[in-house]
Amino acid sequence: MTDATAKTAGATGDAGGTTGDTGDTTGDAGDTAGTIGTTVSGLVDATPADRDRFVDFLRAASICLVVLGHWTISAVTRDPDGSIAATSALGTSIPLQLVTWIVQVMPVFFFVGGFSNLLAIDRQRSQGGTYASYLNRRLSRLLPPTLLFVAVWLAVATLLGSISLDPDLVRLASLLASQPLWFLAVYVLVVAAAPPMAAWHRRSRYIPPAALLVAVVALDMGRLSYSLDGLAMANYILVFLFAQQAGFFYGDGSLVDVPRRALLGTSAVALAVLWLLVTVGPYPLSMVGVPGEALSNMSPPTVCIVVLTVAQVSALMALRPVAN
Repeated sequence: MTDATAKTAGATGDAGGTTGDTGDTTGDAGDTAGTIGTTVSGLVDATPADRDRFVDFLRAASICLVVLGHWTISAVTRDPDGSIAATSALGTSIPLQLVTWIVQVMPVFFFVGGFSNLLAIDRQRSQGGTYASYLNRRLSRLLPPTLLFVAVWLAVATLLGSISLDPDLVRLASLLASQPLWFLAVYVLVVAAAPPMAAWHRRSRYIPPAALLVAVVALDMGRLSYSLDGLAMANYILVFLFAQQAGFFYGDGSLVDVPRRALLGTSAVALAVLWLLVTVGPYPLSMVGVPGEALSNMSPPTVCIVVLTVAQVSALMALRPVAN
């Protein structure tokens, strides 16, 4: 879960179809509530019928959870010597660590991204597009807002430094602002890998996620048993490729046909497996990094995030009829 996910969510691509005009926004200018209502109604009416609004809901809900999660767990402290440091409330609260099973929405972002990427690939193919045109379209939604954020923050940090603000505070703020950008690098690589992974999905369907799961487990074992931390860095890509593959199953309609009871059962089993991994197994309870812990489920991601992906996606698909 990162601040950058909130910035990226709006740029992850189409959710199926493209919106048209924003609708009739006319009305009584003096009646703000009426104007807002007309605008929203117009947007709803202008949205193509083939657009998947559940995906839009997942994006919006994920953004809210990202903001809520960071607001809840982040803490800035001043040490006795006067220096300023950033920490997390997760280190002192077991209940908050359990909450990360819900507010860790990185799997949801990549699941939605997989859905959107598959539709973009199919659209490019139908229009005779190339891999380069696909990648250009996807990245044109992601990189401009990111570069704007970086430019604005560099200007802000320079200004803060020029007015003799506490250098430690400026340094800390810059670190906190830039750290989440790792997510963008991973997302770009996953987007770039989508066309060959989608082709593999069409040929083999269940083999790609199974192969990714085996690879993640193998790298975890190497990390935990043989201190092969460098090799385990590949899980930054493999774990979220797994979440993208789940999005492909939604994009091709497979998940829509799964009975609700089966989805809820799958989610329950995945949560039980996750509980065993963090109690009997060697993994920490929190699904985000906790200061002071020797092992993190996100740096790099572990098999726990794969299992969490299955639990979250299954539960969300079971709730889809209600959300719609």
